[in-house]
Amino acid sequence: MTLATRISAFLLAALAVVLFAFSLALYILAERYLYRQLDGQLAAALEVLVAAVDVEEDGLKWHPAEDRPITLGTEDGPGDCRWVVINESGGRTIAQSANYHPGRAGDRAEFSTVWQTATQPKRGSTRAAYGQSGIWRVAARRLDAAEPDEADASEDEVQTMYLMAGLSTVPVRASVRELGAALVALSTAFWFACAMLTRWFSHRALRPVTQMAAAVRQMTASDRNQQLPSPGTGDELEELRRAFNDLLARMREAVERQQRFAGDASHQLRTPLAGVLSSIEVALRRERSPAEYATILDGVHAQAVRMRQIVESLLFLARSDSDQMQVECESIEIDGWLAGELARWRSGFRGAEIGGPTPLAPPAFICAQRPLLAQLLDNLLDNALKYSPPGTLITVHSWRESGRAGFTVEDRGPGIPAADLPHIFEPFYRSAAARQQGRAGVGLGLAVAQRIADYLDGTITADSQPGRGTRFNVGFPEVAPPAALHNESISRDKIENSGTPQ
Repeated sequence: MTLATRISAFLLAALAVVLFAFSLALYILAERYLYRQLDGQLAAALEVLVAAVDVEEDGLKWHPAEDRPITLGTEDGPGDCRWVVINESGGRTIAQSANYHPGRAGDRAEFSTVWQTATQPKRGSTRAAYGQSGIWRVAARRLDAAEPDEADASEDEVQTMYLMAGLSTVPVRASVRELGAALVALSTAFWFACAMLTRWFSHRALRPVTQMAAAVRQMTASDRNQQLPSPGTGDELEELRRAFNDLLARMREAVERQQRFAGDASHQLRTPLAGVLSSIEVALRRERSPAEYATILDGVHAQAVRMRQIVESLLFLARSDSDQMQVECESIEIDGWLAGELARWRSGFRGAEIGGPTPLAPPAFICAQRPLLAQLLDNLLDNALKYSPPGTLITVHSWRESGRAGFTVEDRGPGIPAADLPHIFEPFYRSAAARQQGRAGVGLGLAVAQRIADYLDGTITADSQPGRGTRFNVGFPEVAPPAALHNESISRDKIENSGTPQ
């Protein structure tokens, strides 16, 4: 099922529910209105009959006025009123309309059901009782003498009268049926008209989506500059187009970066591999002394170590790109950790040129993984020693600021040109000055350092001034110290404040 069909089905289902509810409500309201009109006509007829009754002190007398004769019930049509005036005792008929036929089924037989309900109101009640039996809607009214005196009552006087008027409900029912049929017909016609319009509007509204889908199907991997065409609607579809084009741009950049990465990797591996092969070929040309074989093997070993470093760096970058690294952090105190790592470096070549850190008060803690954090520091120190002249100081400082903590590695080397500074964390990137000076390296150390910082939820930035050196700043969110260290610090503060010797 297409999207246009689903949208049309949803809208048409909602429209069907609305039309049904509207038609049903209109049908019920119209029916009630017509029956209220019918009851109003019956009430008016009863008022005419009440006006024809003379209320004496000791009885009631039916005596229509000569100047206002009763004209109700002169016609015998289905919509004409029928009425009858009945005495309470014995149900004797006092007066009736010309079109009221007691012996005909549907007249007296139908009124008799309301006769019983009309006797229920209490004496003196002026309210009419309404009822319906068969096709008749009937209203009855009870009249009582003010001071009944059956002994003195004349022959034409009664103590209680029941005035009943009836109207056939056939015209009302016919009107209601016609209204129902009209509502069904109009609702059905309107629904089908809306179905066609909704289908047309849905296809027209979704045409930009269809065009964009067709454009996507025509895209090929060879043409990397293709973008989705603008629908020209200025609405959410335009936002979708921009978001998709941004995704295409990011994917294009990622593909280009991977291709550049693969090309650089193959180039960097080709050099040591060619050196290994050439050394082996030279060794195999003739018999050599053990010392010559040792010299050749040392060169092969050096090239193999270089290839291993390249491969390990490539594997690390590939794992970080695929988001498969599982990092388990632990709380690390910056100063203590730096002291241990720098002690390891100071035992090696040029270790005396590394200074720091200055302890922080109170100690700062971060959440990181020690092997990865050590690798990050090693890459920065290795880069600083590589580009700093022998005998110059390399300083490592710890710092804390605005909820973050970390360390800096600062050298006194030649610095990095401003044009090269934005690219130093890209894999295999090496500045023209570094290549011209013949500095060893393949351009992966800083790229690995940045990936480690990213995976440890940290940041790494570089600030350099040509001729004055470079400073790398590594920062992480500061965390609370472990509970044991925190309690020990509190106890130590209490002892120092109380002056008690330990």
